[in-house]
Amino acid sequence: MTNGGDKPGKGCGKRRTTRRISIQKEVIINGSTRGEGLDLSETGMYVFTEAPFAPDTTIELRFTIAGEVIEASGTVAFAEPDTGIGVRFVNLSERSAEVVARYVNKRKDITRH
Repeated sequence: MTNGGDKPGKGCGKRRTTRRISIQKEVIINGSTRGEGLDLSETGMYVFTEAPFAPDTTIELRFTIAGEVIEASGTVAFAEPDTGIGVRFVNLSERSAEVVARYVNKRKDITRH
């Protein structure tokens, strides 16, 4: 299981400690809400969605990385209305964590928010 990471977002006062890359991946939230993953790290992701989610809400995510389906529970770290949510993974299988880590670490680009 993978836990935590720094809370990203505007005015959060913390600097991220994990590598974050740009992506464009469809993400299914709670089995039915569609979003688009815009960046990814080993500890979480930013998802564009117009659906409202309150900070500290636990959600279920499903997306595909390197041909493998990733299913994870996450906590909404921050929400930007009509823009998206920052999600911190709180339950990611060991296999999924390995797939995400390998994908993030092999990419050369880094997101700078």
